[in-house]
Amino acid sequence: MKTQNLLSNTRGFIAAVLFVLISAAAVVAQTTTFTYQGRFTDSGSAANGTYDMQFKLFDSASVGSGTQIGATITNAVVTVSSGVFTVQLDYGAAAFPGADRFLETGVRPAGSSSPYTILSPRQQLTSAVYAIRAGATHPLSERGLR
Repeated sequence: MKTQNLLSNTRGFIAAVLFVLISAAAVVAQTTTFTYQGRFTDSGSAANGTYDMQFKLFDSASVGSGTQIGATITNAVVTVSSGVFTVQLDYGAAAFPGADRFLETGVRPAGSSSPYTILSPRQQLTSAVYAIRAGATHPLSERGLR
């Protein structure tokens, strides 16, 4: 009877440990990809159609100034409806150390070889994107307690 009780307690303990390990893995599973939704006009009217787009991350709000952070992300054939578009971007957690970051967007008609038209002003990325950093630098992780 004692052996059966011990076996039952051991199984319960193992199940609890597995639950904690699986839960911890789910917490760490956050990616650095974020959704960006923007809006622009083409010749004074809300843009409609498909466009090639380039996105660059900077440490300055002014077009033509500042340092680019990370690589240029190019998304070909982005659908724009009533001037609104949505894209997925990923600059990695290191691009967001807590300092202000600004997104520069370049657009051109899909499939065109013409240069990208840079939209101005650059758009400041705010707290939603900085949630990426929360997963990367949890206060307990620095002490090995995560």
